[in-house]
Amino acid sequence: MQVTCVGIKPTRALLEAGSPALTPELLAACGARYSRNGEGLSAILSKVDAANEDAAVDSIFRMVDYGHQSIADMVPVAMFIDRISLWLALRIWLASPTAGGQESSTRYIQLDPSATVSDAQNIDDRGLRESYTDSLRQGFAAYSQARECWNQMAQREPGLLRLPQSLIESSEPKDKRKVDRICRNFAFDRARYYLPMSSMTNVMLLMSARGWVSLIKQLASEQLSECRQLADRLREELARVAPRLIRHARLDESYASGAAQEFARSVEIARQSSRDQLEHSAASEPFLNVMLPARTTEADLVRAVQHHRGRYDFIGSELQSTSVRFGWQAIPIAEIRDLNRHRTGSKYFTLAPVGTYLADDEVERIHASHPQLSDLCQRLTALRPAGIAATQLAYDQLVAGNPAYLYWLPMGAQCFYEHTTTANHFLYQAELRTGLGSHYQYAARMTEVLDLWHQQFPATAAYVKAGTAEPE
Repeated sequence: MQVTCVGIKPTRALLEAGSPALTPELLAACGARYSRNGEGLSAILSKVDAANEDAAVDSIFRMVDYGHQSIADMVPVAMFIDRISLWLALRIWLASPTAGGQESSTRYIQLDPSATVSDAQNIDDRGLRESYTDSLRQGFAAYSQARECWNQMAQREPGLLRLPQSLIESSEPKDKRKVDRICRNFAFDRARYYLPMSSMTNVMLLMSARGWVSLIKQLASEQLSECRQLADRLREELARVAPRLIRHARLDESYASGAAQEFARSVEIARQSSRDQLEHSAASEPFLNVMLPARTTEADLVRAVQHHRGRYDFIGSELQSTSVRFGWQAIPIAEIRDLNRHRTGSKYFTLAPVGTYLADDEVERIHASHPQLSDLCQRLTALRPAGIAATQLAYDQLVAGNPAYLYWLPMGAQCFYEHTTTANHFLYQAELRTGLGSHYQYAARMTEVLDLWHQQFPATAAYVKAGTAEPE
């Protein structure tokens, strides 16, 4: 694990224009002073000693008693977090709804058993190392074989990619690269369900010091050592740019008790379900609950989208103030990982498995429509026991009260997920994630909930449509 805080230096154009360049804390201090000084920025900066910026920060903070969080909100901090587990990346995004950033994609990086993370205290001390290592070996082997099978399918039957024949037959280098990329994505998207959540990934986030303090406090209060280790590394890096604002970046008894309570809830949910049901893919069962503002009608919603032609176009206030709660009773963690990165509203999910999805429906569909690919379909079906076993082993550890069960979970384990937001953000997500280039399961699931929306408000269907977004 490695954490690197990256400073942001002024561009050449800013330097040539003579624009001020401030340290993150001085920027926040000037912003704080700005609220109590009517003379403007120049007057504030005229009192700053460029040779001793720290003294300037201290003098401003001493002058007036500013709120800690409002100050920390004005301190931009960018961090690159290398070599953490897929599970921890999922946890980071859940705790960082105000962050912008990126995560290494399973579409572009071939993962293998040499790059995994575990919690030694909860694995070795419980005598589980051999079982855990064997599960990882089987999971990665199945992932590798599945990726090869799906790749061969795309090569032997390009029609599965749903690309124009002219593009498939083109001799232009850029077209060939596009076909190769989509073919690779086709295979990676369907094989990734075998990947264990202990696989390593990288995350880059940009957010305020307030966001980092909140994240550190939550991670420091978790039960898993990987979380606490990352909290320590983040705090060390944050101290380089905002040393006066990190006093709350530490273990918090309230958050620790809350984390224990949430884990106990997951254990109870698991104990109420059956291990045997994990042998199958559970029905997705989408739901959508919409709460309109007072005196708002469907005609008002239509007026709110009448100028809307694409996901970045105008959406009126009636939809901006409409509450939406949507989700699924069972959806693969691979899709939860994608859904979780949307920054609006609040997400909730329990990683207590209720089924195992391993692209079963895709295998059945292709086997029925393309009998010439039956050999590959049979090979994919033969891999299923490895994915099911991983989900069941994770379930066993969860029921036993081991918080490290998360590292056994494959990305195909299905869990409950819900997202509470507003209608404008929901519709943007539905349009974005059903277009060309979207993960096929993500697109199918978002199409389901958009269909539920159209059932409730059919007059809006002419303005909000699935599948029209270009890939980003």
